[in-house]
Amino acid sequence: LIMVAVVVGLGVVAFTFASTGLGALTGGFTGLMASQANAVSERLVVEQVVFAFSAPTGADIYVRNVGAISSTLVSVYVVDQNTGAFVTQVAISSGVDVGNFVEIPHSTVTFTPSHGHTYSFTVTSSLGNSVTYDAKAV
Repeated sequence: LIMVAVVVGLGVVAFTFASTGLGALTGGFTGLMASQANAVSERLVVEQVVFAFSAPTGADIYVRNVGAISSTLVSVYVVDQNTGAFVTQVAISSGVDVGNFVEIPHSTVTFTPSHGHTYSFTVTSSLGNSVTYDAKAV
């Protein structure tokens, strides 16, 4: 009789632990899938990069949202493709609605571009998507 009581007690503890763990796992998975659906609906395009060689030096970046949901841009990474060197990373917070574009000004993306070098600009969104654009500083 004591063994049956112990087994039932441990069974209740195991069931409670499993139910709580599975509930949290299911909630986390549901949130992840909802974010992934939004991430798939998001689509960004860098249309143009214009270099600024006078103070402040840097680059204007024009990003258009061609997806199905509004996006929030969170950062820009710049790499010099000629040397393979990381140039800069800039944190931004810029919303862009569907069908519209946003300019990230050279006063925000400041660095000293070298004439003739090709630079890679990677713009990332809050949902984890990114788009890369290569431009030559002429």
